[in-house]
Amino acid sequence: MNQQPEITFPLDWEFRIVSMADVIDRVQPTCLGILHRTDPRATIARGLESKGGKYITLRAVCHIEDRNILKAVSDALAAVDGVKMLI
Repeated sequence: MNQQPEITFPLDWEFRIVSMADVIDRVQPTCLGILHRTDPRATIARGLESKGGKYITLRAVCHIEDRNILKAVSDALAAVDGVKMLI
């Protein structure tokens, strides 16, 4: 059975966005724009860079009202050109 974990909404969710390093200057503001549609106070900051320098992690915090919004925001972030994955 595919049971979703129990999460109490609303909450502040931390997204970890893994981006290709060569497009980080475009990915970061694009992702922040997506987050701001849900939460105007959302923040995003650069995190760690991979050992080889190919990837950079962005740490983003956004207030999420319900599971449907969480899924929509996650899907939109994952669809950004240059985003390798969400953690």
